Amino acid sequence: NKIDLLVTNIEKEISIGGIAAKICVVPNIRRVGNDKDFFDRFKTKFNHNFFVTHSIVPCDAIKDKLELQAEWLNMKEFTTIYNGRNPHYFTEKEMIKRKKEIGLKKEDQIIGITAHLSKIKCINLLIKAFANISIKNPDWKLVITGEGPKQKNLEKLASELNLKNIIFTGFTADPILTASIYDIAVLTSEIEGFPNSIVEYFAAGKPVIATDVGGINEIISDNFNGFLIPFGDIDLLSKKLEILMNNEKLRRKFSANALLTLNKKFTEDIMIKKLEKLYERLVKHV
Repeated sequence: NKIDLLVTNIEKEISIGGIAAKICVVPNIRRVGNDKDFFDRFKTKFNHNFFVTHSIVPCDAIKDKLELQAEWLNMKEFTTIYNGRNPHYFTEKEMIKRKKEIGLKKEDQIIGITAHLSKIKCINLLIKAFANISIKNPDWKLVITGEGPKQKNLEKLASELNLKNIIFTGFTADPILTASIYDIAVLTSEIEGFPNSIVEYFAAGKPVIATDVGGINEIISDNFNGFLIPFGDIDLLSKKLEILMNNEKLRRKFSANALLTLNKKFTEDIMIKKLEKLYERLVKHV
């Protein structure tokens, strides 16, 4: 088969695939997940500089960080292409069914987060913020979607804070459908590259509150399609949650602008067109 280009991810692929690309005289394009893909060691430098023709990063934040941390990289050989999701529109019946599946009623007001339950996602901060506001708002629910090593710790924290309105759903095969039942979607990470979960929130037309880390501010514009907050500020997170939950007009504004942002920058079609354009350019210049 005639191969026009090769796309690789991890270091093993880069070296093995890179040899094949050299033999076939085709570009070897590296997809970068985050800045930790680049270690300051001879093997990493050699594999990248010798085998990789061009690299794709999912956000400018990662590219900027690499430029500072790895001076041996040629940043002209890096292109930012955002991961894309298309907007999804679910019927009321579908959303009610999803609510029932996780033990919620049709009328429940929901703050939700979809994330890997790991240390860097810092979901404990969201639980503490929810504890601050649930006293005055006992009918609000917090839905935590996902699984991971910190689940038992988070469940223990919820129990210690005597929070009855928290639901851990576990893994979901359809994160956008689950996001569609949230009134507000949240991400409280300490570290991020390009969080696909926020694009999925936008695909469901949801307003978002998130920490201003990594590439998040390339997706969320503060007070336009959501709120950005400094990492670790539980009091401000509590305040923003209350403001947004108590203001349906503002939620509608953020929701409309979330879809506007998605359609302008983050659809699958936009991603595919940018990939095609880059691939065509690289193939022509082999």
